[in-house]
Amino acid sequence: MLRKNFRQQNNKVEVWSRVFKFTPLTFPHHLFTTYEKSSVHVAEQCAWAIGNLAGEGVEMRNILLAQGALPPLARMLLSNRGSTARTAAWTLSNLIKGPDPKAAMDLIKSNGVLESIIQHLKKMDDELATEVSWVVVYLSALSNLAVNEMVKSEVVHLLVERLAASEQLQLLIPTVCPY
Repeated sequence: MLRKNFRQQNNKVEVWSRVFKFTPLTFPHHLFTTYEKSSVHVAEQCAWAIGNLAGEGVEMRNILLAQGALPPLARMLLSNRGSTARTAAWTLSNLIKGPDPKAAMDLIKSNGVLESIIQHLKKMDDELATEVSWVVVYLSALSNLAVNEMVKSEVVHLLVERLAASEQLQLLIPTVCPY
């Protein structure tokens, strides 16, 4: 157990030491390559860093999108590993929250994303469902294409079922207090 914790902490140090070697405008690109070639733990830490950067505002989101952040994060959302999917969903919701709808349209067109949203909403993981719900909120707020695709799929039905069955306030927030 102690060895596992040490390795996880070491991975975090490795990620952040790599991050700080690059200038603010170039290190997002290095984060993408690092997390696609690294262990799951390093990938999740890189995605968290990207999500934090995306949360800084429109200018940083535009830089991240221009450097290709969306496709690898969309692939990360396809993971069956709960922590990986949660991290990807959280990061994607920060990345696509606007005001430009292009990122939302690109995400909904990404291979397997809609199916992954459905799959994650079916799981009994309220934290994952909450993060995925935020992605759904931003997709539906910014893209008519996304709304049409989600209405044709099971997404709306699954969200209503989750809300009716859940006692978790955290799941209610993205669906009642959208964008």
